[in-house]
Amino acid sequence: MRHILLIGAIFLAFFCLCSESWASDPIGRVILVKGDCRVERPGKESEAVTLDMPVYQKDKFYTKADSNLRIALSDGSVLSLGPNTELSMDSFEYNPQEKKRKASLGVAIGKLRTVVNDLQEFKERDFNVKTPTAIVGVRGTIFLVWVQAPTITEVFCLEKSVFVANIVDPAKAVILEGMQSTKVEEKAPPSPPKKVTSEQIQEIGKDLAPPTPEEKPKEEPKGVEEAPKEVQIPSTLEPSAPQLQTKPLEAPTIPTTLATTLGTTTTTSSTTSTTTSTT
Repeated sequence: MRHILLIGAIFLAFFCLCSESWASDPIGRVILVKGDCRVERPGKESEAVTLDMPVYQKDKFYTKADSNLRIALSDGSVLSLGPNTELSMDSFEYNPQEKKRKASLGVAIGKLRTVVNDLQEFKERDFNVKTPTAIVGVRGTIFLVWVQAPTITEVFCLEKSVFVANIVDPAKAVILEGMQSTKVEEKAPPSPPKKVTSEQIQEIGKDLAPPTPEEKPKEEPKGVEEAPKEVQIPSTLEPSAPQLQTKPLEAPTIPTTLATTLGTTTTTSSTTSTTTSTT
């Protein structure tokens, strides 16, 4: 009996160490910092965000006025935060060997543009963004989420399709196509999709870090788990901002076609999400 208990204790300790190691694995890194940006981690005090800082699950990022932050995730997706934005990395799982990607982010306030890598060969590739009023689901696209207040969220789809529902009633949803938007207010279903112009998108996203050409979706080479080529962020990116820090960006390999059918506007599809800004 003593031997059994000892073996059990050793196994439990090994399991805890493995779990801790897995939980501490970074899920991405910071590739652009401008202005005053901070991060909070469980059990630690907030600290200033620095260039090339690793990003972990449960991290919470805060940007102040006139500040921007950009994060490259390990699946090739890219997140761009505007000023006065709060983003939480609620959960993220990326396993190229098992062809699985599951991501869930939270935006409490502010603007988030997301370029989601459309891993077409993956069996699971859900990507969700939650706000106080909305849930946005995609599998591979470019979109922008703007939380104007705890009771109002606007979602803009720049390419492909985006699923949007009220977080308290996901059954009443809309599907946004490219260059469409919807508004989700507290306890109300999303408003009918409406067309938006590139000028409107440009005005809404003017305070986001400018997108780089490498963020445009492109044909994905065979073997999505292969390391993407390293490219340089153009030197024209905010050249006059003295506090701007940039890092070579690993270009997402995003195909041009959305390999998913999100269902009708009254179904509860299990899709995923992301935000984006204009070029």
